[in-house]
Amino acid sequence: MKDIATEAQQAVSAKAADLTEAATDKVQQWTADTRESVEAFGSSLKAAAPPLAPELQAAASTAQGYASAAQGYIGEQAQNASNMAVDLINDSASRDKVLLGVAGVAVAAALGIACQKRLAETP
Repeated sequence: MKDIATEAQQAVSAKAADLTEAATDKVQQWTADTRESVEAFGSSLKAAAPPLAPELQAAASTAQGYASAAQGYIGEQAQNASNMAVDLINDSASRDKVLLGVAGVAVAAALGIACQKRLAETP
């Protein structure tokens, strides 16, 4: 019986060693394949980098142009809003309408606060 157990143990050990060796070989093969793929990708990037550089510079220049245009547009709109506000203040009829609207909002806010207080006080 001991001999059978010893033989089984040796057979299992041999099979485990074979599987370990096969797995090690496979991992080494995958590592080599991965290394080759990464090196090939790096070479292709190096080859493509010089032709891409002018396109990236053109894109950066275009983006800078858009940013400048947007800044100019925002400046124009701010100036227009400022001019409209000055015109509104200088025109007495418009100014009265704006002040009346602001007063209405203030009254509505005061009424809302008073109602909230009253509702909070009642049990």
